[in-house]
Amino acid sequence: MLEVLHRDGRARIASWQPSDEHVVTSPCLVVPETRQVPLPPWTEVSVTRTPTGRDGVVELVSAGTWFYEDEDASSPLGLVVRPPQPGPTTQVQVVPVGEELAVFHDAAGWASNPEKLVPALVEARREATPGRLLWAPGLGVPADYAVWSWLGVDLFDASPLMLAAARGVALTVDGPLPKADAEALYGDGAPWDTAALTAFNLEQASLELRRVQHAVRTGSLRQLAERRAPTHPDTVALLRRFDAEHGFLEAAAPVHAAPEVPCMTWDSLWMPAVERFRRRVRDAYTPPASADVLVLLPCSARKPYRLSKTHRYFQRALDDSGVRHRVHEVMVTSPLGLVPRELEDMHPANKYDVPVTGHWNGDEEELIRTQLAALLEAGDYKHVVAHVPASTFTFLRDLLPDGALHTAHGRPSSKADCDRLRDVLRNIKTADPRKNAPGFTDAKARKLEDVQGIASFQFGAEVAEELCAGGTATGRVPYVKLTGPDGKQRGQTSPERGLLSLTLAGAEVVARHETKRVHIGDFWIRKTGSLFAVGVDGADADVRPGDDVVVVHGDEVRGCGQALMSAEEMASARRGVAVQLRHIVKEPKKTATPQEVAA
Repeated sequence: MLEVLHRDGRARIASWQPSDEHVVTSPCLVVPETRQVPLPPWTEVSVTRTPTGRDGVVELVSAGTWFYEDEDASSPLGLVVRPPQPGPTTQVQVVPVGEELAVFHDAAGWASNPEKLVPALVEARREATPGRLLWAPGLGVPADYAVWSWLGVDLFDASPLMLAAARGVALTVDGPLPKADAEALYGDGAPWDTAALTAFNLEQASLELRRVQHAVRTGSLRQLAERRAPTHPDTVALLRRFDAEHGFLEAAAPVHAAPEVPCMTWDSLWMPAVERFRRRVRDAYTPPASADVLVLLPCSARKPYRLSKTHRYFQRALDDSGVRHRVHEVMVTSPLGLVPRELEDMHPANKYDVPVTGHWNGDEEELIRTQLAALLEAGDYKHVVAHVPASTFTFLRDLLPDGALHTAHGRPSSKADCDRLRDVLRNIKTADPRKNAPGFTDAKARKLEDVQGIASFQFGAEVAEELCAGGTATGRVPYVKLTGPDGKQRGQTSPERGLLSLTLAGAEVVARHETKRVHIGDFWIRKTGSLFAVGVDGADADVRPGDDVVVVHGDEVRGCGQALMSAEEMASARRGVAVQLRHIVKEPKKTATPQEVAA
């Protein structure tokens, strides 16, 4: 039995119970049994040639190598590690061990070529499926467990720890140390022999894996991985190559998460949730059609921005301008690039943190410029006002249309600058009143356009357009209800997630576009609560943890709620909750046939 208890992207804490007497909590260490080194008392999994039935230890039985296979090897638990078949070195081989474990053959060999490792590990992880733990023999030391776990490895081999000890090297989370230095830093004055050094390496590994488990549990593994990666250039390169590939890590990254997102290093610019936010703003998001005044604003330390003192000053200036409903507020920030006001409650815009120096590096400038160019092309802006510091305006100036105005001559939140922003907007109102202009809208209609922007970010432009067509949006931000032309509520926003939470009426619209669906067999859900993975046949490839999804059987909507797994995991998991249901369709009452009535 395999059940995932906690997830953080591709990493997870899983409970593996191959028998009633054995429970393994991953990520953990697989310790080879040798005559020289006794198994540590905390060992959960060992690999051996002759199983002895140790209490509490899952024994994987090695059946040798492909050129000398022990065909008679057997295991009381049915966990025999068969050798892979001979094949080309370019072929990724994943060897199943029982129903819930898979071995990434020659993982250490693939790791020696970082460029080829990325597609190889992606293939191995997907071939193993989330329904199996992935063991990578020969891979990993304490300094890089966090990175490998982030990439989807569940079990680690203790062999590198023993080999390092035999070579007189101590392994720590800060990198390798000569034995003499380790004795001085961690010893009690007595010299260390190989056995003592091996014990030290094993304890360092066990402690770090507990840290990794804690990070997964608290949703902070990415930050731990970024701290550990600089211990070796290859580890930094590995993390950056997977970030550049994007799709593999993004597919498991939640669209909603409770923990804050510290973006403290250069690599934070490319973490999956951050890059996904930028891509959705750039490629899917629809700006409000009637907003003809774009106002660029700086971010704030407090999130969401509207709660900060600085942004309350900005809001007052906009309210006093008389053109509030014509203004589209967009924050300029790193690492997200641009954050439209209506998206500020979404992850990670609602909880990120970044060091502020007043200086933009080249990558940040390029990211923001790319976002701004896409927004200017998508929006129908007649006026652009840049209420941002001079250092920001400088690298954006050439992208802005002729006539764009810069209103932050000092500190953007100062009274003088806020008054200048207000006066510039008043001048726009006087020069271009738009009272009878085509497409003129009032504040209520503008609210609907903002909801459509949220829906476009969430579901895509076509779905958002149909969801909002002919509808109305009521309520105060961030609690806004979307009602269709038939008077039925289709969804509502909330500050907890920032997303549009669907009703059944909204789910019907989304399902017609064949997106964000979870497919089940021909059964009716009896009550709201949980849809377990065992009842799921599959899901659309765009489903992510935290997404609002529609539960369907064929073309019939059976319910809607929040996904707790990725599409990939739903397809292979046999335990756990796949969807937290919000609404269900009740089973229609059967009409008795004439024969049944007569009887």
